[in-house]
This record gives sequence, structure tokens and C-alpha cells, in this order.
Amino acid sequence: MQKICLADCTDIKIGKPSNQNAEAFRNKKGFFSIKVQVVSGPNKEILDIVARHPGSSHNNVIFDRSVVKVRFEKGDVSGLLIGDNQYLCRHYLLTPMVQPANTQEISYNAAHVTTKNTVDRLLEAWKRQFPCLQRGLRTKLETTLAIICATAVLYNLGLRENQEFYEGGINVVSSTRNVNDAKKGLSFRRRFIQDHFIE
Repeated sequence: MQKICLADCTDIKIGKPSNQNAEAFRNKKGFFSIKVQVVSGPNKEILDIVARHPGSSHNNVIFDRSVVKVRFEKGDVSGLLIGDNQYLCRHYLLTPMVQPANTQEISYNAAHVTTKNTVDRLLEAWKRQFPCLQRGLRTKLETTLAIICATAVLYNLGLRENQEFYEGGINVVSSTRNVNDAKKGLSFRRRFIQDHFIE
């Protein structure tokens, strides 16, 4: 059985940076932030974190610059990643179908949403456990990045100690189009759906 990991990004609010590139940190919601990519395991553990990109960065750009991508591309990691349509569909990163055309694709999207909810619940639990991530950080940029990473480590330690975390969930399929999906990724997703979902 293949290991399933889940990838998503979240914004951590920050004060306006005091450098000439400050506007790069303004995200699409209008506030300044660090965009943080988290890769989750099936038990809501943080397997990888990338906390260095300005809020205006696109999820796929962050992924393209990550060690996780390199490890999947080189075959160092066996398994699949699940991500929303902010990511490029790849032979190891499955995204939802934008317009499912048959019962197999509808079933695939339903399974995708249910599975991806794991990382959504992780992000909610992490921010709930460390309210500074919800309210925002007003420290120097280097300190902010260190705090984000430190809370991820503490979150995992707490998870290992069986602390209870918030179990909320979001059940939404992103409607963003797969404009830049690679043919290889789309072909793999098509075969995956045909092999794993009954028509």
C-alpha cells in the first residue's frame, strides 16, 4: 500500500516588513503574511514545513522550490501527495477534477476531499494550539520564521503525547482551474481513477 501525504499552504499574519519588498508579503486577502507550506501524514502529523515565502507566493511556486518535490521527483519517497488545484497535477501529486464527467471521477473527487480534509484539520489544530499563528506575529522576520518552525515541532511533540487537538474540517473542492497541469500528471490521475474507482 502506498503512503499518502497531503500538501497545503496557509498564511501566517505578520506586521508590515521594513524592507523595500514589503508589498510581496501582502497576500490576496490584503494583509501581510508568510505563506507556509505543510505536508501532513495521515495522522495529522507535520512531515515537512516550508516557512520562508512571502504571502503573495503561489502554492505551486513554493512546492517547486521545496525539498519534498525533489525527493518525490528523485523517487526517494514512495507514495502519493494529495493537494488542491493550487498545485500542478503530477504523477505523484493528485489534484481534484475540475469538472468531473462520470461516476468514477465524482467518486474520486469525493475521496480526494475526504482525504485532503486531514491537512485542513491539521492546520486548524496547529493554529488553535498556538494562537499566535492565528492572531499574527509582530516580531522580526527571522524570528517569525523561527517561531513558525518551532510551533510545528511542538505541535508534533504534543501529537506524540496524545494531546487532544481540534477536529474541525472543511469540505470544499477548490474551483481554480488546472491551467498549467502537466500532461503526465493528468494522464496518471486518469489511470489512477480508472484503476481505483468503480464506474
